[in-house]
Amino acid sequence: QREFDIVDSAKTLMYTTRAVPGTLAWFDVLGPGSCGKYEDLRLRVQVDLARRTWIVYRYNKPLFVGQKSAMKVTSTKSDQSYELYKTACITVSWSRYVAVAARYGPPPLSS
Repeated sequence: QREFDIVDSAKTLMYTTRAVPGTLAWFDVLGPGSCGKYEDLRLRVQVDLARRTWIVYRYNKPLFVGQKSAMKVTSTKSDQSYELYKTACITVSWSRYVAVAARYGPPPLSS
């Protein structure tokens, strides 16, 4: 199951997650403006079947100047195209008690 509503302590909707059609484990994170529709896309999370590696992409917004998009996707709901930019990779241990998160950033400056 990949579809949840995330609320704050006052039960105000903050985010919604929705399964990505045609995938077994990927999901999108939508902002509160979506109201169940794909209008406020925030993140796409690519998850492997073992649920150990999670790659997080941001819609249409690079993290740093010059970052190239990792992939281009087209919404089946609106036929709109989006660029996805890698933001982080999360690796979960087999025990599920430890995870390592690595953020993507600009390449190092050459000396």
